[in-house]
Amino acid sequence: MSASGEFAVFEYLYRDAGNWKTWGQVLVRGAPTPDDISSLIACFESGEFFIAEKLGIPTLFQKFWNQYGGPTQDDHPKAVNLAV
Repeated sequence: MSASGEFAVFEYLYRDAGNWKTWGQVLVRGAPTPDDISSLIACFESGEFFIAEKLGIPTLFQKFWNQYGGPTQDDHPKAVNLAV
């Protein structure tokens, strides 16, 4: 990414199997290059799904639980294991 005064916003969400969603954003310095985007997408499962910790961005499941009253059977297994 460039070292200019530009910024980009990476928007993402946590969605459980019941399709309940919680949104998050990360402010990134610089404008992403096509190579940056390709490198990021290469980390995604099936080209669109990712585990936030693997990308080094904040997880959203705690925010999700605060919104919807805690973990459920529809949560991602990693998130549920962290609740125990």
